[in-house]
Amino acid sequence: MPRKIIILSLIGLLTLISSLYGQQTHLTLDTNNPIEYQNLRIYPIRASEMYLSHFGEGNFLKSADRAIRAGQASISEFIVLKPDGSQEFKPQVSALLMDNLSPDTLYALGGSLLEGGKQNRMLRDDVIVMPNKKRERMPVFCIEEGRWSSESNMNFNFVPMTAPQSVKEQGMRHNNQQLVWNNVSDYLSRLEIKSATDDLLAVSKHPLIKDKQPGYLKHFAQQFPKDKDIVGFIALTNDRVIGAEVFAHAIVLQDNLQSLISSYSTEAILFGLASSAHAKEAAVSYTNALVVSGTKLFNPDFVKEHGKSTEFQGKPFRTVTFGYEVKNLKKLARIWFDSDADQFHKDSLSEAVNTLIHLAKANPNTKLRILGHTDSDASESYNLQLAKRRSERVKQYLIAQGIDKNRIITEYYGESYPIADNTDEAQKALNRRVDIFMIL
Repeated sequence: MPRKIIILSLIGLLTLISSLYGQQTHLTLDTNNPIEYQNLRIYPIRASEMYLSHFGEGNFLKSADRAIRAGQASISEFIVLKPDGSQEFKPQVSALLMDNLSPDTLYALGGSLLEGGKQNRMLRDDVIVMPNKKRERMPVFCIEEGRWSSESNMNFNFVPMTAPQSVKEQGMRHNNQQLVWNNVSDYLSRLEIKSATDDLLAVSKHPLIKDKQPGYLKHFAQQFPKDKDIVGFIALTNDRVIGAEVFAHAIVLQDNLQSLISSYSTEAILFGLASSAHAKEAAVSYTNALVVSGTKLFNPDFVKEHGKSTEFQGKPFRTVTFGYEVKNLKKLARIWFDSDADQFHKDSLSEAVNTLIHLAKANPNTKLRILGHTDSDASESYNLQLAKRRSERVKQYLIAQGIDKNRIITEYYGESYPIADNTDEAQKALNRRVDIFMIL
């Protein structure tokens, strides 16, 4: 066969393969085989043969946790090299160092929790460290605001869980230490945990979590399929999507399944409800928003708005997205506030608020979600605290009306989510609000 014809044939074949790859949906939600335990339902995400071939099995990857336990890696507080070649600890709240002493490529997932050093930390991003690479900088967030001390140990070990989803989201997606601290504080206060150092790890020691979480971990360890084409999942409680995880390699998912389940089950135990008839519809809707056909794999706008994606060697390594309310959240009321005030207008207690209280009492298995907001006056940190006081003010009002405090979830965002421009007083007044939702 003439050389020109062979070249043209190869070009045609490559064009055909590229066309087929570009048209195919490579990630599919397995709606026929959900795994469910109490308040948590998980739908596996399966990958196409092309996807699996493109990314490979990932056997060259090894978890940093496993390497540390084998003495092949270490994570420590930040160290600087002095001119004479010696080392000196110079701890930083926002960074740690990893030494990879092994011939393997090590990884650690964003949201992983680390115990030790001068205070416990959470990884901000997925971290991938090449073989024998030392002094790899790891961006982190503090999850123990009340401690900055260590008698001697400057090293860290991984905790067998990742952070609860809302804490993880404030770090990984919003990249905001103050919001991380706020969420840690919220978790501790909701569970009435007394932690001398405001430590997120105290949540795992709470009797409710200690009593219920082992059942979740055992069930999903036994029931989650080990199929090589399962590279991710979507997790729900009731019909609310908590989040989604998709990996390049099934082996990474399997190696981290227990720590991920610990995060999702914490949300389900504390704030979840039993599965509903709409769970499948919610999972499908979420998948349709996240996954696209072709080589992009994911909707970049959706990932940017709801999560984060990490690349390794030019390919997606992990895509994590956080939940959004598909159809189970019903906005019931909005309460307004004066500038720089946490006392709401009595005249803003409209018929909608009375309806909310009536519905809440008539539906004792529902929860109420209170979101505090401010205008853009004052500093960001001040507005966060003002929004918190507004949320708490509304919470106390509802409790006084006979609503059980354990059914009320308070959140506060300061000036982050305006519904109007902050260009004049009338617009700012619209942003000084608390929104109240019922989780159906």
